[in-house]
Amino acid sequence: MIRLDLYLFWKPESELEADEGSDEPDLGEVTAAQLTELADEVSTRLRGAAEIAAKLEADGWSLSVVGPSVFAHHRKVDTVAAARNRLTKLGIDPDHVDIVDEGSEDGEDFDDGDE
Repeated sequence: MIRLDLYLFWKPESELEADEGSDEPDLGEVTAAQLTELADEVSTRLRGAAEIAAKLEADGWSLSVVGPSVFAHHRKVDTVAAARNRLTKLGIDPDHVDIVDEGSEDGEDFDDGDE
């Protein structure tokens, strides 16, 4: 079975973790500017996920929240190639969605995207 993963967000401490070598506060400390930046990033991410979810839902995919992600399944999509093809036809860039073959022995993620 093929599963699509739409990443939503992580725990705040992960989202706010400073990059190495930056002048940002250490983990545990936070500034108003960091919170504002995070709010903008999460808002953009969630709006993008909602747009993708709306297209998937209209195409018959079932959606469920699992941890920090939305999982999508479609009873007629059983290969990674079919998933990529269907996403493309829906106007969704397949590289913006993690495509996972749940039937593979190791649950390998077949997404070759950058995200």
